[in-house]
Amino acid sequence: MVFNDIYHIECRSRAKNNYYNAGGKEKTSIRRYLQRYELDKQLLDGYITDLEKLEFLKDYIKKNNGIQKEL
Repeated sequence: MVFNDIYHIECRSRAKNNYYNAGGKEKTSIRRYLQRYELDKQLLDGYITDLEKLEFLKDYIKKNNGIQKEL
């Protein structure tokens, strides 16, 4: 059931804003990559921003998948 009163419309707007504009999308992607490939958070210690972490994870996973395919 979706409520269309002013309070719920503002709540949905704030949630959407937090997800897309405050970095929630990148953080969610990082968390999912770490869980899916069973990686440790310490792997990301040298990176500051979430975009750097996400790019590193994608490259790291591509390299490791290539190694496992050769085996």
